[in-house]
This record gives sequence, structure tokens and C-alpha cells, in this order.
Amino acid sequence: MKKNLLIVAALLISVFTAAVAHANTTEPRVAKSEKTTSPFYKIVVNANVDVVLVQENAERKAWIEGDEALIGDLGVAVKNGVLTVTARKPFMSYRGKVQVTIAVQEIESLEINANAGIASIEPLNSPNLAVKVNGFCDLHLKSTGKIVMEAEDGYLIKYENKSTNKSNVVVINGTEN
Repeated sequence: MKKNLLIVAALLISVFTAAVAHANTTEPRVAKSEKTTSPFYKIVVNANVDVVLVQENAERKAWIEGDEALIGDLGVAVKNGVLTVTARKPFMSYRGKVQVTIAVQEIESLEINANAGIASIEPLNSPNLAVKVNGFCDLHLKSTGKIVMEAEDGYLIKYENKSTNKSNVVVINGTEN
């Protein structure tokens, strides 16, 4: 009788523990916020977030999507032709949790002031795109035109020219690793 009681107690404890563990590991709810933007020629990223640039000639929109509890922390605004991505908590990393997707027509300049991931799905229609990096970031950009990079001292920039299949490394006032 004592042995059966211990077995039942052990089963109840394991079922309760599994239920509590499952309750604490539920996936975050995913939400999406959409905003229509006015025309812009420059993008400034001041948030530690993943940003995807999508070539879109008709619509001017930006989407913030990801963890429902976090998307309200991020903002997208256009002022004087500059679209800026900001975070309410500037030192928090939203990477892997929230993504900002921006429909672009023809941008001239991209400035990254945070630990952000920036990517373009297809080539951007920009004859000349100036990219300024003021923080650690991952860039995966495609363009139909020329991309000119500028970075703070000591940054290592590795780029690949798909038409020649050659990789090049540019060191800005530092040493190559």
C-alpha cells in the first residue's frame, strides 16, 4: 500500500512539474504593425534589431513584426526625408525577436548606429548607396548600383562581388584579422 502511494505521488509530482514547465515555455504571441510612410531618401537605424529592405516601387510602408510584447518598443518615423528606426529601450537587443521590414523605392544613404542586422532580399534600385556604419552590424545588401562603405576607425569590412566571385577586405584605420 505504501509503495503504491509513493508511485501515485511520484506520478502526480512529475505531471505537475511537466505542466508548470510547459506553461513557462510557451511561444510568444506574434503580432504585426503596419505603417504607411512618406517619401524618404535615407534610412537611419538606431535600434538593435533585424531590418529587411524590400524593393517596392508602388507602396511606401514599413512593418514591425515579432513578439507581441516587444513590437510596441520599436518605432519607424519619417522626418525631412529620413526614415529612422528607434527603440524605446536602446540597449536591449530585439534581434531574432522582432523584424522591421521597409519598402524602399530609391535610397541614397543608410546609416547604422546600433548592433543591427540589415539585409535586402532583392537588389535595391539605387545608383549610388552610401552606407555608414557606427556600430557592430551584419550587412547583406544587394544593389543594382554602387555601394560605398564608410565605418568608424578599426572596423573590418568584408565584401563580395558576385559578378567576379572575388572577396575583398577593407580595413578602416586598423589591422586586418
